Amino acid sequence: MKIKEPKLPKQLEEYSLNDFSQSLDDVIVRPQLVEAQTICEVKWNECHFQGVDFSLCQVEKIEMIDCIFEHCNLSNFHFDHGMIRRCVFIDCKLMGWDVEDSSLQDVRFEQCRMTYWNFIHSQLKQVVWKECDGKYSRLFEINPVDWLLEQCDLSESEWFHVSLKGIDLSSCDLNLITIDVNSLYGCTVNEQQAIAFSSLLGLNVKEK
Repeated sequence: MKIKEPKLPKQLEEYSLNDFSQSLDDVIVRPQLVEAQTICEVKWNECHFQGVDFSLCQVEKIEMIDCIFEHCNLSNFHFDHGMIRRCVFIDCKLMGWDVEDSSLQDVRFEQCRMTYWNFIHSQLKQVVWKECDGKYSRLFEINPVDWLLEQCDLSESEWFHVSLKGIDLSSCDLNLITIDVNSLYGCTVNEQQAIAFSSLLGLNVKEK
């Protein structure tokens, strides 16, 4: 699936401060541990973050547009009416994200640790997950459009009122997930997964 990549200028200004309480535009941020601070209602536009650790910060209600994040720690971010557009996350720690009433479009996650995510009442369009760890995550009332999930660990996650029609889950680990029957309608699973999900329909599978 083709998604729109971030649009960054060829030259980005070095941002060496440890203050992220204001919006950022057209900067590159090198590896650093960000000091404890509240980051709220800011916009990161056309930025490149490399090895930046926000684990000491309280982050909520932010917008990310045309950004690249590599080897960053962005755990426990809160997106309430937030927005992520044309962003890429590579080998990042994104544990415990709360995404509620928010919008993600043209976003790619690769080899990210994304355990304990919460997606609620949000719009996700043209989103790619590759080799991500999404264990123990919760998705409620999501209508995904053009999702791609490849070799992701989604074990022990919860899915309710999530339309998975047309989405291929066959390469993912779905062990012990909790999901309602309507969410499964029209998705693609492998043979083992199909046998496991048959119990949702009250079927008993008889071995040959």
